[in-house]
Amino acid sequence: MNSSVKTDPVSLTNRARIQAALSRKKCDRLPFGELVIDHRCAEAVLGRPTPVHNIPMWLDRMSEGDWEGLVAQEVRDRIDLGLELGLDWLSVDMNYSRDFAPVRKIDANRWEHRGTVITYDPATWVVSYSWQKSGSMDVDKYAEDILRAKPPQGVDESTFEVIRRMRQQLQEQQLDIPMVMRNYMMSVQNHLEL
Repeated sequence: MNSSVKTDPVSLTNRARIQAALSRKKCDRLPFGELVIDHRCAEAVLGRPTPVHNIPMWLDRMSEGDWEGLVAQEVRDRIDLGLELGLDWLSVDMNYSRDFAPVRKIDANRWEHRGTVITYDPATWVVSYSWQKSGSMDVDKYAEDILRAKPPQGVDESTFEVIRRMRQQLQEQQLDIPMVMRNYMMSVQNHLEL
């Protein structure tokens, strides 16, 4: 056998594999990742319920006052899911802020939050939001608020807690796995190059 021919390529780290592929250099395998994994697929892989892309679970647990537990579980589940699937990057999203509470559970698939009813249709997996305050909506005031670019209600520093904790957890576990937040105006390559 010719000893100058490598039969077992050197395995690269996740980040090195992505950088090599984006630089059009040879790498051990094609980098693989996913921006959105449906919670039912994630649950099948993990073998447990997960809040990853699972708005009904977030709303149920928020109505019980379990924001802290949700954040911790989402961090653990996103990392475990990435490792189990062999992903080269991890998808991250903003989470409901600590101040999103109070959420009140109306019934199995409906919640109320500050005058908005949030409905989940299990047949279609669609989550809809409907403003239920009494009286008519002041469209002029709504347009004025938009024009003044007020930040959305419920967005604060705690909205990025999952991302912060994922970064910390990855460092503690000495895992060099890039995190990517989806933005449909950008390609995956643009996401990873940032």
